[in-house]
Amino acid sequence: MMLDKFYQWDAPDNTIDLTQFSDYSELGQSLTAVEKAFYKGYMRGVFIGYGDGTLRPNASTSYEEFELVMRRILNQPDFKWDDTALAIQQKTGYTSPGLTDKAASMTRAEVVYFLDSQPLT
Repeated sequence: MMLDKFYQWDAPDNTIDLTQFSDYSELGQSLTAVEKAFYKGYMRGVFIGYGDGTLRPNASTSYEEFELVMRRILNQPDFKWDDTALAIQQKTGYTSPGLTDKAASMTRAEVVYFLDSQPLT
């Protein structure tokens, strides 16, 4: 949802069938903000789902997943979380767990810091 709000993705014109994912019901039955964000991200190829046929809308985002998504959004195949993590560490003294464990869950504060450092286009 944060990415959707920051990048102000337009709503898709077409209906998207996400029922192919086994955990689709976790999105909810109505067009919630989470569901809309998934629709928008899916239409842009940012969110593609997992190999096991799930979306995992309620799961935490790992640093590795964030890198993958941001590579797609920014069109920067070499994007690494480490660059942002080191900037955070230099500015605040906070050491991101993502520097040593890409499978760890990101905090919302880290996402906000990253987005705040991005130029608006």
